[in-house]
Amino acid sequence: MANMYPDILPQSVTSNMGRSAEVQVFNALRDGLPDDCDVFYSVGWHGRKSATMDGEADFVIVDRNRGMMIIEVKGGIRVGRGASPDGWFTETHGGQVQKIKNPVEQARKNKYALLEKIKSLPGMDKFHVPAAHAVVLPASADPGDVMGPDSPTGIFVFAGHMSDIKSRLVSIWDYYSEGIELKEIPTDISEKIRKFLAPSFTLSSDWSAVISEIDRKIERLSESQFSVLDGLQRTRRAEISGGAGTGKTLLAFEKARRLAEQGMKTLLTCYNRPLADRLSGLAAGIDSLDVMTFHQLCFMAAAKAGIDHADTHGFDEYPVLLERSLEKLGPLYDAVIVDEGQDFAVNAEDSSGRSDWWTLIELSLIDPGILYIFLDRNQSVYGDVTGLPENLVPYDLVVNLRNTNQIHSYARKLYSGSQFSAGGPKGPSVELFMLNEEDGEARAAAVAKEFERLTVTIDPENIVLLTATRPLLDELSSTKAGQWIYDKRQSSPISGKSAADTIRRYKGLDAQAVILVASGEFPAEPELAYVGATRARSILSVIGTRADIDALKRGI
Repeated sequence: MANMYPDILPQSVTSNMGRSAEVQVFNALRDGLPDDCDVFYSVGWHGRKSATMDGEADFVIVDRNRGMMIIEVKGGIRVGRGASPDGWFTETHGGQVQKIKNPVEQARKNKYALLEKIKSLPGMDKFHVPAAHAVVLPASADPGDVMGPDSPTGIFVFAGHMSDIKSRLVSIWDYYSEGIELKEIPTDISEKIRKFLAPSFTLSSDWSAVISEIDRKIERLSESQFSVLDGLQRTRRAEISGGAGTGKTLLAFEKARRLAEQGMKTLLTCYNRPLADRLSGLAAGIDSLDVMTFHQLCFMAAAKAGIDHADTHGFDEYPVLLERSLEKLGPLYDAVIVDEGQDFAVNAEDSSGRSDWWTLIELSLIDPGILYIFLDRNQSVYGDVTGLPENLVPYDLVVNLRNTNQIHSYARKLYSGSQFSAGGPKGPSVELFMLNEEDGEARAAAVAKEFERLTVTIDPENIVLLTATRPLLDELSSTKAGQWIYDKRQSSPISGKSAADTIRRYKGLDAQAVILVASGEFPAEPELAYVGATRARSILSVIGTRADIDALKRGI
């Protein structure tokens, strides 16, 4: 697969029917050429002396074994030329005939203009870059040798060549080899050319368009998951398991909404306060639906039962408070939906008393209540998953719809449950930054630099900083990285700043972009790496020690 610049076309190109031919050629070059080819899309330049020296090539291919090829693309359902060299035309899908520039002459002029620009680069005046030009007509059939002496078919790629474009480009190189000396381009020279051509296509300039397109695709895919609930509509008790990104929280909320709109008094509960706050905001205005954490449930029930809870402080006292309240009030809900259920089901030895929570959830249900538990055993950052209620019908979610394929490829290595596949778009590559474990100053600098890079085109409010531990977050907040963030636990959202939290507290939530920071925790706690990485929908940057980065690459 060729190295593409950019590696993803922006939506402004892919959604433009007038550029569909360029998109088709982009995909063919990407999939058909080997990795020793760099392909640059829409390369433009300005002439120093005159605007007439300005130019733009549809594609520039740098083949390190042969040379550089400049390609002009012409689309339309029909392309042709009149008797004169400037009589080229194209017919659009709407039947409109338009006059176009001579593509052969365009490609030839662009070749020489670009060679002059490259020759002016430092250190390039002594190296001659072999160069060729070609024309691609992806919707036109090969007419045979009837195109005229100035337009030899040997430098054209037609529709019949698109499925094996590599072979056709090799034949074009062979066509030119009689007149130019094809030779290997040294690595340092090809790198200079790449750096010269690539700046026009840094992904940072397209992040907003890329992210918006990814979010639209993920939203469409996620909503398709609602069919799972349709298939379970006669099931009163269910355990729905799935890896990160398989739509558990989305389905939990949708199930709770449906039940509430049927007139059932419904509770949607979870362990983490940030997740409960987000779900509560979504539930505003839905009658018969309560959204709260388990601890909020305990306090609410106590207040309703008239039980004084002013002296209740430790988490292990909450179940007792709820039990006393239910003894006075009786069952409260027709249906209970639990999200992130793995946080409830832990070992009986756990001092928080969470082993009793399921009993209290059952006692909260009006017989014959509806109980749905959504969980991911691989996200059990508080302990092993045990002690779930009985008689639950199991259902596995097996497709990750929230994360891009790039992010999923790392998450999958850290996942120990049943296999689940990637269903989202490809997305940008995951960025990994390896640091010295003890170098807090370098860590803060790396975080600040990553914020600077991402916020060029991404709203800071769509970026989240997640740390493996609370001390690590406190440390970063007191450095120059702190200017970019606000502590989500201690502050309401601040305009122009990014939320910062620990991985554990941010479970169940997600963001367009995540900067994940660790200082040696991931090898011993791979579930932290798994949870943290999968909070990112589109863009993930990881800053950690060698051990952290190795753990992320290697998995469990």
